[in-house]
Amino acid sequence: MLKKLLIIALIVSACSFVASARPGPDSNYNIAISGGGGSPTFTGQTSGNDGGTCSFATTCTVSGLTLTSGYLVVVFGSGNFSGASSTVSSAAVGGVCSGTLTAVATPTSTANNAIIGIFGGTITGGTGCTLSATASAAGTFLGLFAGAGTLNNLTSTTASATCSGAYPATTGSPYPCTSSISISSGGFAVGGIIDSTGSSTFTSGTMSVDSQSATSNVSGAIGNSSTAGSITPSWNTTGFVNVAVAAAAWR
Repeated sequence: MLKKLLIIALIVSACSFVASARPGPDSNYNIAISGGGGSPTFTGQTSGNDGGTCSFATTCTVSGLTLTSGYLVVVFGSGNFSGASSTVSSAAVGGVCSGTLTAVATPTSTANNAIIGIFGGTITGGTGCTLSATASAAGTFLGLFAGAGTLNNLTSTTASATCSGAYPATTGSPYPCTSSISISSGGFAVGGIIDSTGSSTFTSGTMSVDSQSATSNVSGAIGNSSTAGSITPSWNTTGFVNVAVAAAAWR
């Protein structure tokens, strides 16, 4: 009988040791999730223009830019002087920078109106970068605006929603997208405005204006919003020859 009791005691003791050595139900799980990359952030970088060198061209370039490595979002724009409908059909980063930019929002511009396009892509940055845009119709661009910013910690580089709007010279501020977009909690909307005059400055009641630039033929701005929910990006301008706006949301 004593021998049986000793055997039972040894078994119970061994089981208690194994149970005490096993980690608690939450310990490894907490370690696994603690190394996440954090919430998305947006850093507005710079805006520039072609300096008045681009005239009735299909491809234009903005030079002398300092860009940071990461997922770059660029707003391009000009007036559409092709005499036909046109889009910003492609874009590229060059100079000391490298990477590939793909179309995010490229609404069609009718003849003699403003044209806008948003592109994004992962780049290696530096000082002395160029940003170029090409139009689908020959002779579209009279001047070129490029405004850039970097999104970090994205769960996806595919925009979840886009919007746009185009306005002739007879329309006054504000200039909203013609539809709303939804910003997820922790996400960002990035957008811009193009005014085909060189004298405009910009404000917005829905987006923080990160940077803006003007040349003799085109003015533009880029901005962002991190307000979760449905918004209709909208801009105000001191000029209004022909205006185009666009925006996209990421998380």
